[in-house]
Amino acid sequence: MTLRRIKKIFVHHSASPAKTTTTERIDKWHKERGWNGIGYHFVIHHDGSMHLGRPLHKTGAHCKGHNTGSIGICVVGNFMEEDMSENQLLSLDLLLRGLLKRFQLRSNKLHAHREFGETLCPGDKLFDWVDNWRNNYV
Repeated sequence: MTLRRIKKIFVHHSASPAKTTTTERIDKWHKERGWNGIGYHFVIHHDGSMHLGRPLHKTGAHCKGHNTGSIGICVVGNFMEEDMSENQLLSLDLLLRGLLKRFQLRSNKLHAHREFGETLCPGDKLFDWVDNWRNNYV
C-alpha cells in the first residue's frame, strides 16, 4: 500500500451537536450523499478522542476540488454556535503537529474548509483557532 503525497491539511466541523454526533453517524450521512463512506481521515470528538475515518492512503471527500493530496480532519460540533472543548483543542494541536512533521509540511499548508469553498465550515470559532494556530506554529 503506497501512501499518497500529502500537500495540504483541511480542518472541518461536523456542523452538528458535539455531544451526540459520532463517527458512525458522519459515515452514514456521507454514504447517504452517495459517497463510499466517511470523507474525513480523522474525527475528533468532544471528549478529545481521535477516530480514524477514511484510511490515509485513500483520497478523502471533504473539500471539493482539493481532495487529491490532502487530509481532512473533522472536529465534531457546530462552531458557529458552540466552543470547542479543551480536549478537542489539545487533540487537534497534537494531530496537526504530528501530520505536519510526518508529511514535512509547513503550517501554511493548513487550511480551514471555507478558504477553498463556499461554506461557513469550520465555523467562526474554529476558523479563528486554525488561523491563529497556523500563524503562530513553532
